[in-house]
Amino acid sequence: MCKKLSLKYDYGYKLCIAINDMSWIYRNLYENELQEEYYNIGKQQYRQAYYLALARKDNILAEKLKNGYQRFYQSDIEIV
Repeated sequence: MCKKLSLKYDYGYKLCIAINDMSWIYRNLYENELQEEYYNIGKQQYRQAYYLALARKDNILAEKLKNGYQRFYQSDIEIV
């Protein structure tokens, strides 16, 4: 039942977007307060959104997240 609901309402995509939005918030917090902790949390959440997109086989979203990560953090996403 949960799998059907998840597929019906596309929760995986929405979760990807929500995690990405949180990483953007942490990046802005870092820029305003210059605390390394915010920078690292933002990077970690961006990677989580990217991994989730890859797991969902959503290549378009994964590519967008990869490009955004490179633009914001000036490095490639490491596949761990």
